[in-house]
Amino acid sequence: MATNPNAQQIEFWNGPTGEKWAKQQEHIDLNLNDITDALLPFANAQKGERILDIGCGCGTTTLRLAMRVGRDGAAAGVDAGRRFDS
Repeated sequence: MATNPNAQQIEFWNGPTGEKWAKQQEHIDLNLNDITDALLPFANAQKGERILDIGCGCGTTTLRLAMRVGRDGAAAGVDAGRRFDS
């Protein structure tokens, strides 16, 4: 039986720290908004593309990428112990 190399991180983020982060999502997203705005053009997401957002936090960047790729595309975000699909 293989052990998960990310088990400690998954436990950490699914515990009190992750709960605190999730409760502060709106505040964190507002604080990171300018950086997100500046970085999204570098992703250069195009209509119809399939995007994988690694280290997506609460999924806000994944949702913004999903809007860029549109209905013919897809965006999935992964983070320690979590996965978000559009």
